[in-house]
Amino acid sequence: MAIGDIVEMTSNWPLDKIVEADRQLSAADLPSLSAVCAKFSKAVAKIVRKGVIANDAEFYLVRNATEMTGDHRQVLLNLAEAYEGKAVC
Repeated sequence: MAIGDIVEMTSNWPLDKIVEADRQLSAADLPSLSAVCAKFSKAVAKIVRKGVIANDAEFYLVRNATEMTGDHRQVLLNLAEAYEGKAVC
């Protein structure tokens, strides 16, 4: 969930701020913000291709993605609603 929160918080940052964050994180031997965002996007795309949310971690990833983007937003909302419905039953 924290990764999704970080990606969401920084999604509107200008390029120069992202580059600076990447530089500082890399200098500290940490994954860059760009790398984290790319991994987040790939994970969301994998869930969309799969067509089903498998667990709570994927649910929160999808929920964060719906708050950030219009890309596949309705598909993500449908997946989240289906998962929530399954968890209630």
